[in-house]
Amino acid sequence: MNWNRRQLLLASGGAFLSLPAWVKSATDGKNIDQKFIRDIADSAKTKDLTVIYPKGCLANLKPIIQQFSKLTSVQVKLKEVGFNDITNHLLKTRLIKGRDNHFDIAIPPSFSIPDLAEADVIQEFDNDVSKMSLQDYETSLYSLGDYYADKLFGLQTSGDAYMLFLRKSWLLDKKNQDRYRQKFQRNLEIPQTWEELDRQLAFFHKPSKNQYGGCFFRHKLYMHWEYWIRLHGKGLYPCSADLRPQLTVDSSVTALEEMKSATRFLHPSCQRNGPYENFSLFNQGNCYANLSWGGWSEIFLFAKVEHQR
Repeated sequence: MNWNRRQLLLASGGAFLSLPAWVKSATDGKNIDQKFIRDIADSAKTKDLTVIYPKGCLANLKPIIQQFSKLTSVQVKLKEVGFNDITNHLLKTRLIKGRDNHFDIAIPPSFSIPDLAEADVIQEFDNDVSKMSLQDYETSLYSLGDYYADKLFGLQTSGDAYMLFLRKSWLLDKKNQDRYRQKFQRNLEIPQTWEELDRQLAFFHKPSKNQYGGCFFRHKLYMHWEYWIRLHGKGLYPCSADLRPQLTVDSSVTALEEMKSATRFLHPSCQRNGPYENFSLFNQGNCYANLSWGGWSEIFLFAKVEHQR
């Protein structure tokens, strides 16, 4: 198999970017196609790659980079940019040429792919590379965002989607289960509806004892994402299939009212916490639930935190 530089970068990007969700096994090479890696190493015309990544994911990248370089002898140069600035930074590379703006692989949010593709900042994956990279990828939780105009432009790492995290020890505690059953005539278990989740938040909320129902990611720049999910729970999108607004219908208003009501059972710092403060708070152990970015699940690979996803 012969690889040109474009194929190498796309192929190495596929291997590189598809691994962070399995960091623990990736560090010992278990999830890596050894022949694929050898082909890259033998055919590479370059021995270094520049990767632009958002602040906050370096801990996940390091073990993968070390393993990748060990197997291929390709050195990876890292460039960190702000969590909210990476898309604009990549767009700038199209306008301002120069060594400081060069990159081979980038890790932007999936929702920026259309803008980056239209600006010709990123390239689509070649068909042969796509097939190789997607061998273990068909079970991805969320892959729609990898495509634009029916073309594959990236591979999910953590998945740019919210996940619900529950304090496992609280959920399974027999005393809690007995009290919950006695109070609500139902079992305390993983909630399947927003109504049940909000009920559990209220049940566990005891601020006088420094115990809180939740610490949802309610920062002013991101809190609307929770509303969209609550809206989906009502069977609605912001607009109908023919693009008629649906935010003023009764179910949409009810979703907002329920979200507002649940605020009473959240930690008071929720609305000012950034993404890092959000999970630092959850890791303190005094909040039952956290609705936040799914990428934080990787923390549990390394931290001794009891949880239930």
